[in-house]
Amino acid sequence: VNRAFDQEGGTVISLVASTLTRTLDARITPLPSHVRAVLIGGGPVPPDLVARCPIALPTYGMTETCSGVTLVAPGASDADRATAGRPMAGVALAIRDAEGRALPPGVPGTIAVKGPMVIRGYLDPEAPAKAIRDGWLDTGDFGILDAQGRLTVLTRRTDLIISGGENVYPAEIEAALRAHPGVRDAAVVAIPHPRWGQAPLAFVVAADGLETEVLQAFLAERLAKYKLPAAYRCLDALPLLSNGKVDRRSLSTLAKSELEAHPLV
Repeated sequence: VNRAFDQEGGTVISLVASTLTRTLDARITPLPSHVRAVLIGGGPVPPDLVARCPIALPTYGMTETCSGVTLVAPGASDADRATAGRPMAGVALAIRDAEGRALPPGVPGTIAVKGPMVIRGYLDPEAPAKAIRDGWLDTGDFGILDAQGRLTVLTRRTDLIISGGENVYPAEIEAALRAHPGVRDAAVVAIPHPRWGQAPLAFVVAADGLETEVLQAFLAERLAKYKLPAAYRCLDALPLLSNGKVDRRSLSTLAKSELEAHPLV
C-alpha cells in the first residue's frame, strides 16, 4: 500500500481499519500530499484512527449492497468524520426495530438499506428468507441515524453483547481501550456470565507491564459500569482474517477455552 502511495502515485484507496493502522505504522513520513482520500469501512471505525489520519473518510457498506452505501465527503467536519456519513445518491437508509418499524433519529436499531444496488436475494437456500422485504435489506448491523441523516455503525448483530438486559457495543469499549497510551490494539467479545447472562471480555495488545486493574480504572472513567469488561486477556497481536478484519470467531473460541481453564466467579 505504501509503495502504491509513494512510488506509483496512488491518490485514493479503500481499506479496512486494521490495514490502515498497519499502513500508517509502517511509515516514517506522512502520507504524500497527492493522496486525496483514504476510505475506511468493513465495520465500526476507531475514532483514534480517524484522528490520526486527517484524510480518512469513514464509509458503510456490505457485499449485499455492492459495497458502499454511506460516505463522509472530502473536506467534512470532525463531527461528520466521527460518523459513517450520509447515504449516497439513490440510497434509502432506515433504522428499524425487531418488528421492522422505522425508528426516529437517535434511537439505535437495525440498519436497513433500499436501492438499485441491493441484491435481489440469496442463492443459498439456507440464507435468511426475511433478509429482504419489500426491497429493504435487513443488514444485520446495529446503528443510529442522527437528525442530520448521518449514520453511526455500532456493531454487527452477532457481536452485540446483552448484559443484564443492557445492550453493550464492543466497538465502544474497544475505542475506549485504544485511548489508553499503553494499548496498541483491542477487541471485545461476549462471554457467558453467571449473573448477567453475558459480559464483555477484552483482548488487548498492550505495552509490557500494563496491568488490567489500571485499564479497568481507566475505562471506569469513560464507560458505564455495565460496559466494563469482566475479564482481560493479553495477546501479542489480534488474529486477522484474510481481508484484514479482526477474526472475532477465533477470539470467541479462545475466550471459551480461557473460561474453561479460569471460570468467572
